[in-house]
Amino acid sequence: MCGIAGILKLKPSAPFMASSLKKMAGTLKHRGPDDEGYVCFGTSGVALFGGDDTQEASWNIDLPYAAKHNINNCETDFYLGLAHRRLSIIDLSAAGHQPMCNADGTIWLTCNGEIYNYWEIREELEEKSVKFVSGCDVEVLLKAYEYWGMDFLKKLNGMWSFVIYDMRSNLLIGCRDRFGVKPFYYYRSEKMLVFASEQKAITVLPVETSLNPEAVFDYLVNSKVEFKEEGFYKNIKELMPSHYFIYDLNTNHFDITKYYSLNFNNSSEKFDSARFPEIVLQSNEKITSAISLRLRSDVNVGFCLSGGIDSSSIIGVSQKINAQNPLKQLNGNLHAFTAACGDKSCDETGWAEQVVRKNALKWDKYTCSSENLFTELENIIYYQDSPLYSTSTYAQSSVMKLAKEHGMTILLDGQAVTNCSAVMYLSLFPIILSY
Repeated sequence: MCGIAGILKLKPSAPFMASSLKKMAGTLKHRGPDDEGYVCFGTSGVALFGGDDTQEASWNIDLPYAAKHNINNCETDFYLGLAHRRLSIIDLSAAGHQPMCNADGTIWLTCNGEIYNYWEIREELEEKSVKFVSGCDVEVLLKAYEYWGMDFLKKLNGMWSFVIYDMRSNLLIGCRDRFGVKPFYYYRSEKMLVFASEQKAITVLPVETSLNPEAVFDYLVNSKVEFKEEGFYKNIKELMPSHYFIYDLNTNHFDITKYYSLNFNNSSEKFDSARFPEIVLQSNEKITSAISLRLRSDVNVGFCLSGGIDSSSIIGVSQKINAQNPLKQLNGNLHAFTAACGDKSCDETGWAEQVVRKNALKWDKYTCSSENLFTELENIIYYQDSPLYSTSTYAQSSVMKLAKEHGMTILLDGQAVTNCSAVMYLSLFPIILSY
């Protein structure tokens, strides 16, 4: 994951741009420890900045978005600023530094996420004579917008939250992926429009916010968290999944649009044994395709393993893919991580161990405990900006820490198998285990 942030000043009384951006980005350091970058826009032009964590190569790359000045020394104010904290996944070189721009510096982008099908989109654009300067998926996103405009969203397969400033039309565009995998929060007042990957990055500014009693009620009484635009922080809103906003700097008009709706078939039909093998084959092909795309990485990839059908399926398919074409990011063998529990009545490690043995996996476990939960509780809430929905958040956090200790940057995981999707997974399970 990465961290993005930005400020659009609507009145001169809004806070000073450079120091405010630096504060916001500082709260997101845990999201992006590998690099730091800023771009600011003023009446005299565009200014590029780095910070204390900007990698040395990002100051020296011969590209139009290279860091030029240290933001700690900035004394000029600006009307718009974008910030980025990078976790390097695809193209680890400084060519992936952000905020990033197109060749003539008229379109700027700060992005958190990954475009899984960036190879395919890049090939399509290269056939149209579009040139690239990096191997980064974010550059593909940028060039796709430059070529297709907002229609480029139809081509993306991935998870993302990003903001584009199109200087040609003077539009500021913020977008979140179809299912809200990547976070996006914003705050609007008469003075400014502010956005960030986490709410804590917004609260470091002089914003008018307080505890939202409606969200507290929903949490304590209805056990619901962040299912509305406004969460625990009053006046800080979440850009909902499948939505983008456009702020027209020419007219000061702000508009939010939903760009995607999931089609589904809610009718029922009798089981057809003749069609069953075909359905299993189609499901297998779709899952294999999805996992293949998500295995694209220039850093180590590991796997969460609960013992459930979803994570076990992902490992089974990944094992087959790796056997056919060994992937350097898997280091020769799949490495799985499991949260164990001392209470055998709810411990799933027995099921996980079957998958480990079947696939000859590297395997590490973390044993959760109530003592460790209370020790970690405050940190987990800090990073989430909200209370725990369940203790599964603690278990998952523990798995992530364990994976990091073993040099993993990416983990593939399966979440929330519903009754409908469980039928599909169950039909695949014998096939997957046979891999």
